[in-house]
Amino acid sequence: MSRKISSVLGGGAKNLALVAVLLLTGLLAQAQDLGPRAYSTLTWADINSYSGGANDDYNTSIGLTKDGRVYTWGGNYGYIIHTGMGMGMSQPNYQVAPFWVKFPVGETPVKVSLGAIDANTPATYFCLTASGKMYAWGYNRWLAGSGLATFPIQSTTPSFTDTTKAARTPVLMTNIGEATFVDMDYSLQGFGVIVGASGKAYHIGLDGSGIAGTAYNTFAVLPNPAGVSASFKYIRVWVSDLRGYNGDMAIYLKGNDGNIYFTGKMASLPATGLYASGVPAIYARNSPAPTLTTNETNGAIRSITPRQVPFPAGEDIVHMHVRSATDQNDQNYAIGASGKAYVAGRWRYGNIATASIRSFVTVPIKAAPSTSVLDVWKSPNNSAGNDTDTLYILKEFTEVAMPPGATKVLSIIGGRSDALTNGNNKSMIVGDDNKVYWSGFGPNGNYSDMLIGNYLVPTPAFSNVDKCNSVIAAATNSYYSWGAESIIYQGAAKLFRGGNYTDLGIISASGRGYFVGKMSTHTGTGKTYISAAYIFPYPVPIANELLLSCNTSPGTGGPGGPSSPGVGIIDCSKTKLLPAPVAGVASQLNLQVTINVTTVGSFSPLSVSGSGMSLGNGIASVTTTTTGLQTFSIPINYDGSTLTNTFQFTIGQAGGCTADLTTKPNNEITKVWSLTNCSAITPGVLSK
Repeated sequence: MSRKISSVLGGGAKNLALVAVLLLTGLLAQAQDLGPRAYSTLTWADINSYSGGANDDYNTSIGLTKDGRVYTWGGNYGYIIHTGMGMGMSQPNYQVAPFWVKFPVGETPVKVSLGAIDANTPATYFCLTASGKMYAWGYNRWLAGSGLATFPIQSTTPSFTDTTKAARTPVLMTNIGEATFVDMDYSLQGFGVIVGASGKAYHIGLDGSGIAGTAYNTFAVLPNPAGVSASFKYIRVWVSDLRGYNGDMAIYLKGNDGNIYFTGKMASLPATGLYASGVPAIYARNSPAPTLTTNETNGAIRSITPRQVPFPAGEDIVHMHVRSATDQNDQNYAIGASGKAYVAGRWRYGNIATASIRSFVTVPIKAAPSTSVLDVWKSPNNSAGNDTDTLYILKEFTEVAMPPGATKVLSIIGGRSDALTNGNNKSMIVGDDNKVYWSGFGPNGNYSDMLIGNYLVPTPAFSNVDKCNSVIAAATNSYYSWGAESIIYQGAAKLFRGGNYTDLGIISASGRGYFVGKMSTHTGTGKTYISAAYIFPYPVPIANELLLSCNTSPGTGGPGGPSSPGVGIIDCSKTKLLPAPVAGVASQLNLQVTINVTTVGSFSPLSVSGSGMSLGNGIASVTTTTTGLQTFSIPINYDGSTLTNTFQFTIGQAGGCTADLTTKPNNEITKVWSLTNCSAITPGVLSK
């Protein structure tokens, strides 16, 4: 091997990547000689995390793999995960590696979320399946609602080892108001919203009043926006992610008209006038100030008429990162199908010219904002606006600068990053080249910032910062460009909040999961210690799902590891596209494919072509652990091209199908196409 590397090095810098591959291959081969891999080979589509309680007992995570399996891990207080012992202890302490959750035969999970009513109560897990069913398990402190015989509401926190209060297998939710659903999202603020196939949006848990009365133990329909047509339906929802700020909930709903609507607290906090709803009409520092109802001022969301959020004409918003409406978390973000990102709320802080560390740009934007969009606020005790007392606030969603080398934004997050420091002061962005950039300011204490990632190109005023070791007292000051690359996060595809301010979650382009910061129980990294100082400044991989002997995972190792090929046949007549593609409008769709599985395993490779369609999210295979009719939900991207009669896809050894998208099928349902004209593909022959 050394001879090969020597010859490559002689070939110049262009071969350095090959050198890295050869070295990594050798290292992996040596590591595998030591026994089973310590690191998980599961590939993740999404992970939700919760932390921040008095101890690690309540911290938890739920993850959805790309092949449609669900895992949970973290504190096992009240046996919400399993009844085995954690870490060889005599109590159900910690599940420090992903634990497989078994779903009913025929159900394929497509979205997961978790909610918690407060910082010291075990969480409730939620899952939406491809068939439109909603499931809940864990600990039901209101959030799964009343009326579930096998999962009743609990009025108090269970004792540490009480096995009777929690549900450890998914319970079908039959108490919402309808049977099938298209989207859902839950918050760590103690509430959630579920969108039914009828287009109604159902709320559960706390609302802006902050009162947990009996009325909030049941689901209630949220109002429709004013002036919409009789055919209006809600189709997506995103809710604010943080816990503990009752009365400051923020909810964004997408309608089948393509618009985004906001509901939640519509009054800015009086101390600063900050608010990040992106609806300029309700911005409290307007002149004249807006007229708001009592419910709008308080954020009593069951009684508020949602307001339309302005975005550029033709932009289809496909993802939002929503924060609490408090002044500590005052940016919200959106990503469009075009790949552009948008921000509302704090843009920059302080007088940049002074180069003070507390003068920084929270998130660079594409161009200078108009005076109607920008609000400049100076503290009453410093009318001159020097340094820390001047805030620049965007009253509506404004396009974010594209990171260098990228053509589309894959992920963007922001807000406070570290409870050990002061401020809601950073944002991070991932481009389609899988590089990560940050903007804002780092802590000026003794802690290296886990949300910066050892950056390149430090601020000149702080050029003495060791950017390859720790990052302390660093700031960025570029209004319209991202200049600080987080070099140790290269290869990322998605960033997510690790549960609280002291950690960050990362999903790589290959689907592997990592955490940075405090290695608590919810990180699933096999490292737990109850101490705020136990912080890892570099990404730590999620541990192998078979690490613990009490883990009853199916043991395939996930799509990133060894897996036997599945055997089955596609039923082309049951293929669906949802939502329905609209020619000329770029969007993200789900291709639902039904396979009669005769042998469990993975179907690979996947392909999608024709009519401007392509695979999304880097998915390369689908896996099932159950035989019989299985429905797989595959994310695809549609670029808005003309719909043709040449749309086709293949699902590995299960075969493929082709369909004519020029004529809508007779049994079309709003926003869903059932491709009953779909035909099987036989190599060299097109046949039914």
